[in-house]
Amino acid sequence: MAALLAVDGGLRTGLAVWDDAGCLRTWRAARFPRRRALLAGARTILRDLPDDLVAIVVEGDRAWADAWSRAARPRGVRVVGVQAADWRVDMLGPAGLADARAAKRAAGERARALIAARAARGAPHLSHDAAEAICLGYWWANQLGW
Repeated sequence: MAALLAVDGGLRTGLAVWDDAGCLRTWRAARFPRRRALLAGARTILRDLPDDLVAIVVEGDRAWADAWSRAARPRGVRVVGVQAADWRVDMLGPAGLADARAAKRAAGERARALIAARAARGAPHLSHDAAEAICLGYWWANQLGW
C-alpha cells in the first residue's frame, strides 16, 4: 500500500490521507498561529502518519508547500504544490470557480459524498478546510492513476 497526504495549505489547514486502493483513511483540520508554527506542526503531523506515505500534495502559495517539503525531507516523501484552480473545476464543476463561498459549499457536498463512498466512517463535523483537502486528495490520486 501507498498513501497520499492532501493538504489545503494555510494557517487554517485541512488534511486528508488517501491510499492507493482509493480509500479515504482519515481527515481533519489543524490551525497554526503563525507560519513558524506550521513547520513544527507539519513535522508532528508527518511523524504520526503511517510509513507508507509516498507523496504530499499541497494547495496554496509556494510558502505552504515549502514548509511541508522541509518537514517531509527526512522521510524522502515527494511534495507537490498546486493551486485551487488546478483541481476545483474537475472536482466541483462551475461552482468551484464561482466564488469562495460557492466553492466551499460545493467542496463540502463533494467531500461528504466521497466520505460516504470511500471511507469506513463518517465525520461528525467536516470543516471547509478538511473538505477541500479530501477533494484535492481524490483529484490528485486520480491524476496519479490510483
